[in-house]
Amino acid sequence: TAQVIPDSVAIDGKSDGARLDHYRFHVRENQVLTIEALTQCIESAMDPVIRLLTPEGETVLLADDDGVGSECRLRHQFSRAGDYIIEIKDSGYVAGGSYHLRIGNFPLTSHCFPLAVQRGKSTLVGVESFGNDLLPENQIVEQEWKLDVGGNLAFRFPSGTASAWRRIHVSDAPQYVEGNEESPLTCPVGISGRLLKSGEADEYAIAGVKDANVRFQSRTRSLGSRALLKMQLVNGQNEVVAESKVGDTDEWIFDCKFPADGVYRLRVSDLLGRGGEGFGYYVDVMSAGSVELAFKPDAKTREPAAAPKEPLARR
Repeated sequence: TAQVIPDSVAIDGKSDGARLDHYRFHVRENQVLTIEALTQCIESAMDPVIRLLTPEGETVLLADDDGVGSECRLRHQFSRAGDYIIEIKDSGYVAGGSYHLRIGNFPLTSHCFPLAVQRGKSTLVGVESFGNDLLPENQIVEQEWKLDVGGNLAFRFPSGTASAWRRIHVSDAPQYVEGNEESPLTCPVGISGRLLKSGEADEYAIAGVKDANVRFQSRTRSLGSRALLKMQLVNGQNEVVAESKVGDTDEWIFDCKFPADGVYRLRVSDLLGRGGEGFGYYVDVMSAGSVELAFKPDAKTREPAAAPKEPLARR
């Protein structure tokens, strides 16, 4: 028997293996809800799968891994009023894993944009949302932030009461956002960009100084992006001087000692040639030997669940 719940609620539960959990709720005609199953932020090894069902057991939507980790999310507009059921299980029917189930009218988001800000500098930050079903009154406007440390930022619809959280990186380096007026970028700098379509490759001019050792470090999955960022540094003759290698983590890095003064180009693309919603990226360009930690999001990696930060002002 499905447990009856309101249409805006958070539930802490635990997998019972082959015994699935079911929750029943009522919606209005054309009501829109987001449903997500969180496990990483509570240090759970559960790999959740959620199904949205009719009372007769017909599947309306199914959500599995979100393209970044094991958590899953969906957003749906209900064309008919009535009761519906959420089913949640562990994908391998493993018992004991905990989950945090959220239901409500909050945004279905991927990552902040830009994905990083300069420490202590006021910056407008938006969020990448999945789906094209957002009504004009539900558009999430950019907000102004001034941050000293990285963490979770809260985003909600203008009239909403529930928020989605997305992690942002904070760097000491100046920041560049794709599309801004560009002269050759100099080290150190952080670069935020988007791969808007499949097969897209972005390029950035980088000023190289002979014998300078520079590190290029990608950040994607740890900030909510789906991208697996492939990076190449090419010279004026379009020859590859250095490039990232696929490693054990989902975020790659390479060092380069510039062979001569000149303008080089940093070329970035998704390893699998993908693009579209949720394929933003961030690249740290810094002196070799500098280290900024990045973590692969998986069930064993805790994502800080500190209270989301508040913006300086709403625009």
